[in-house]
Amino acid sequence: MKSLISFQALTIGWIAVLLGSPAPGALIGKEPEQAKAPPAAEPAQTGSSGSRLATPVRLPLERILPGPITDWSLMTAEGTWGKEYNLRVQPLGGEGLRLAARNGRACNSSVGGVKAWWLLSNRRTGQGLAMMLAYMGNWTFEVIPKSDQIAVRLATAPPDLAPFETIAGLPIPGALVAEFSGHWDCGAQPIVRFIREKLLRDLGPNWPLVQYNNWYDGEGKLTEEQLAAAARAAAGVGCELFTLDAGWYGEGLTADWSGSLGDWQVNRARLPGGLEAVAGQVRRLRMKFGLWFEIECASPKSRLAQRHPGWFLVDGRGRRIGPRDVLDFGNPEVLAHAKAVFDDFLAKYRLDYIKMDFNTDPAVDNEKLTQAADPLYRHYRGLAELWTYLRTKYPALIIENCSSGSLRQELTSAAHTDTHWVSDNIDNRPNLMMAFGATYLMPPAICSHWTTRPQAGDPMIDLDAQFAVNMLGHLGLSGRIAAWDAHTLAAARERIAQYKRIRPVLRGADVFHLTPQRLGAMQAALYADAATGRALLFAFHGGDPKLRHTIRLRGLEPGRRYRIEMPLGGVRLELPGSAAARWVAGKELVEQGVTLAFPHSGAAAIFEIEPVGE
Repeated sequence: MKSLISFQALTIGWIAVLLGSPAPGALIGKEPEQAKAPPAAEPAQTGSSGSRLATPVRLPLERILPGPITDWSLMTAEGTWGKEYNLRVQPLGGEGLRLAARNGRACNSSVGGVKAWWLLSNRRTGQGLAMMLAYMGNWTFEVIPKSDQIAVRLATAPPDLAPFETIAGLPIPGALVAEFSGHWDCGAQPIVRFIREKLLRDLGPNWPLVQYNNWYDGEGKLTEEQLAAAARAAAGVGCELFTLDAGWYGEGLTADWSGSLGDWQVNRARLPGGLEAVAGQVRRLRMKFGLWFEIECASPKSRLAQRHPGWFLVDGRGRRIGPRDVLDFGNPEVLAHAKAVFDDFLAKYRLDYIKMDFNTDPAVDNEKLTQAADPLYRHYRGLAELWTYLRTKYPALIIENCSSGSLRQELTSAAHTDTHWVSDNIDNRPNLMMAFGATYLMPPAICSHWTTRPQAGDPMIDLDAQFAVNMLGHLGLSGRIAAWDAHTLAAARERIAQYKRIRPVLRGADVFHLTPQRLGAMQAALYADAATGRALLFAFHGGDPKLRHTIRLRGLEPGRRYRIEMPLGGVRLELPGSAAARWVAGKELVEQGVTLAFPHSGAAAIFEIEPVGE
C-alpha cells in the first residue's frame, strides 16, 4: 500500500483520466476516433441476469457472440495504481481489441491498466456477457470480429495452466461467466453474488469491523506514545480494530519500512515495550489488534537474504523477478519459513487481523513458458496454500489482501482472504469514485477504504460526506486522528454508530448503481438485501450544479411497501404521493422515484429503507 508519488500530482492525473484520457486497452490496428472511451454510462435502466449466480468455467475460454463488432461496447475497471475502480465504457472498433497482463499481478495489466474483469454489451440488442478471472498472475483477453459475430477469448499466460484447486466449483486458474441483458448491474451482480455466497466466510454479526490503521499517522515513523494516543482516539469514536502498519520492525530509529523487510524483528528502538505493549493498550481499549506484513518480499540486505540467496523468485534465465526481491513460494522451504513466521507471531501476540501487502510487480514474460517452467504459477499456488494454512489453523484470524492497493484483487484472493484494500489513493474526492466503482466488482463488505484526511469546506464532498463515502464498503480510518478537532471526531463518531446499525444490510445486499460514476456530479446507489427486504440508499451530491435530483429506486420490489427513515446530514427526501405518508409503495419508488433536496454542495445522505408488512 506504500508509494512515494505525491497525492496532489496523483489527483490531478486522476481528474485528467476522468475528463477524457484515452480508453484502456491496446487496439489491434488503427482505431477510429469514436472508439475513445466516454465516461462510464448506463445503457438501460432495466435489464435481467441470465442466472442468479455466475457460472464457473475452466480456461482458456472462448465464446462466440452474435452481431457485428461495432455494435458492442466493453466496460472495464481501471487497475492502474491510484486510479483503481474507475469505470470506462469503450465502443469496439472494427479490428477488435486485445488486453494483456504481463506484470505478474492480475489487476495491474501491462497494457491498458485494467482489472481482470470485463463486461460486454450489444448496444442494439442489449445482450451482454460478463467475465472475471480467478488467477493472480498474467492473462490475455481479446475480442475479435468473426464474420457477423465476435469471438471473445480469455486465457492465462501461459495458456496451459491447469487448476491447482477448486473452490465451490470454481477452478483456479479459471473464471466466472454470466449472461445478461440491459443494465451493466445485471452482468456484474451474478459475479458479486457468487463471491458473497460461495467464496466468502461468515464472520459474524459485527462484520465488517470498523478499523483504524496507523499508516497515515507518520507513514512508518512511529513511537509508543503516538500509537497510544491514536488508539485512544480511535476507540473513542467507535473503532473495533487497530492495525499497526509498516515500520514496527527493523533496527534503529531511522529504519526504512521497505529496506527492513524479511527479518521481522520488532524494532525495540521505536517500541521499547515491544508489540506486547501496543497490543495490550489496544485490547484494554476493547479493540482487536492487527499487524502488517509483506511476507512475500525480503530486502537484499536482510539476514534472511544473506543466509538463503537461493530462496528468491527467478525467471527462466535465473534472474530475480521484479523491482524488489520476491521470495519463491513455489519452494517448499520458503513456504515453510512463511508459515513459521506467522505461527510465531500468532502464538506470541494472539493477532486478530493480518494485513498482507505486496508492493512489487513480479514481471516475467511467461507467455511462451510451460506450466512446469512458469515461476509465477508456482509462486501463486504456494501463496494460496499459505492462505489456506492460516485459515485452517487460525479460523478466527481475519486476513486482508493488499497489493499496492488492489492490484491483485481477483477471484483467487477473494476466495482465500476476508477483505481487500481498495487503493493507496486516499484523497477525499477519489474516495467517492473508487468506493462507488468497487461495488461493481466485489461485495461491499470486502471493499476496505479509509477516511484519512477529513477537512471541512470541500464543495464536492463535505466533512460528513468524507466519512459517509467509505460506508459504501468496509469502513476504516487512518491519519493523525489524535489531532482531529472535536467537530471532526463527532462526525466520525456519528457515522460509525450508523455504520454499525446498517452493516447487516450491507453484508447481504445487491448493489444497484442508480447513476453513472462521474467526478463532480451526483452519485447514488441502492443496496438491497433480498433476504430481509431491507435496503439502503446512498446519495452524494458530489459538487453537482443542481441541488435537487429525482432518482428511481431500481432494486426495490414493486409489490412491497416501504418506510424510509430520514437521514443524517440535512438532505430532504420528497416521496411520490402524500408527503405525510408513513409508507410508500415499492411500485411508486421504482417507477416514479424520489426527489433528493441537498442542503448544500458536497452533502451526502444514507437513507435506511424498511419493508412494511407483506
